[in-house]
Amino acid sequence: MPERLSMLQKHREYVLFQQRKWAEHLSNLDNKITFYQNSISVKNEDQAGSADCFSD
Repeated sequence: MPERLSMLQKHREYVLFQQRKWAEHLSNLDNKITFYQNSISVKNEDQAGSADCFSD
């Protein structure tokens, strides 16, 4: 039984490590998505502003 407990504890540590790693990956993806959303939004606003200059 002690061997099984030790194995489960080690596996738990491994799962927690993987969870932290995937959480970091997810955070990086969220940051990239936000960057691109903001970049697209600014570009669209700039284009809309340029179009307004020519509409008069």
